[in-house]
Amino acid sequence: VIEHFDNEKGLIVSLSDFVTGRVPKEQCTDQGNQRKLPKRYTEEKAEVRVRVLNVDPVRRQVTLTAKKSLVGRPDSDEEPPRALTRNADAAVGDILVGYVSKILDHGGCTVKFFGEAFGLLPIVSEGCAHEGALVRVRVVSKNDSLNGTRLRLQQVSGMEDTLMGEITKVGDVLDVEAVEGPAKCSGGRQGVKIRCVGGVDVMVPVMQLADDPDMAVAVMER
Repeated sequence: VIEHFDNEKGLIVSLSDFVTGRVPKEQCTDQGNQRKLPKRYTEEKAEVRVRVLNVDPVRRQVTLTAKKSLVGRPDSDEEPPRALTRNADAAVGDILVGYVSKILDHGGCTVKFFGEAFGLLPIVSEGCAHEGALVRVRVVSKNDSLNGTRLRLQQVSGMEDTLMGEITKVGDVLDVEAVEGPAKCSGGRQGVKIRCVGGVDVMVPVMQLADDPDMAVAVMER
């Protein structure tokens, strides 16, 4: 139940007789950059569907989201997206829904999920290049270190999500439909763009084109 609303700070929501939580302004809609809160949030005591993003026991703060794509829609049979709360629980190939928490100076952004989970998205589409924007991403790498687990992400559309199917697992063998030509892979490396059966495009770095490095370069130059 909405206890208080503020067009600058967001919503204060009563979760029970003794617990309240805050929905930051950027968590009120999927877009995350609205100037004013939607009208449905301006009435105190109105009911609102929310989901817990994070709990800070030290500060005794509960952060919530009202983004429909994270909370789930009451008129839909579709399950809400997975709540990844720890980077260690992610796997390469996982499709996740999160939100842009910070735009980085070099381009790209940090994407947060639930709890303490987050990842780096080096390239973000123009329409999502602002804090609070909802993004659907795929985990492309996972690196464990003494400082924790780091996730590298790639933005995907709903259509790409469907097409990827079960081929996102490491070690999968793919059937090639056509070689589309030279292209740049992540990090600016040279490679070849290949279309797989089913309509999925993948990038193959030049050094993965053959066992011998010289042969790989020769294949690339054909």
